[in-house]
Amino acid sequence: MAPESEALLVQHLGAPFADRLRAMTADHRLEQRPKAAGDETRWRFKQAALPPEDLLVRLADRLHNLRDLAASPNLDRRRRFLRSLQDFYLPLAGAARGLSPHLEAMYTLLHAEYVRHHQEVRP
Repeated sequence: MAPESEALLVQHLGAPFADRLRAMTADHRLEQRPKAAGDETRWRFKQAALPPEDLLVRLADRLHNLRDLAASPNLDRRRRFLRSLQDFYLPLAGAARGLSPHLEAMYTLLHAEYVRHHQEVRP
């Protein structure tokens, strides 16, 4: 969420929606600064603390990005994305999958897409 759009979001969608979106956005993006040491760790804790409904939205966004990944000509970017999926998002989704049938389905979809893409970018 871009800070300059927050007022518009609050006006049209309400403060609770803007608060939820802020909780799903990396701090360095909210603060409009480059990523710094410690940001990745804080980001991971922030994602792990999301309520199930918000986590589902984040994982759906990750799935969408993963499906777009095949169009990226940058093989290193694709590998980094898959590594982050393997190291963080799949374990997070796996730990949350018992919370709802939707999170169970999301874990299954993410895992299947990961396997498919991993086979495509193997060194």
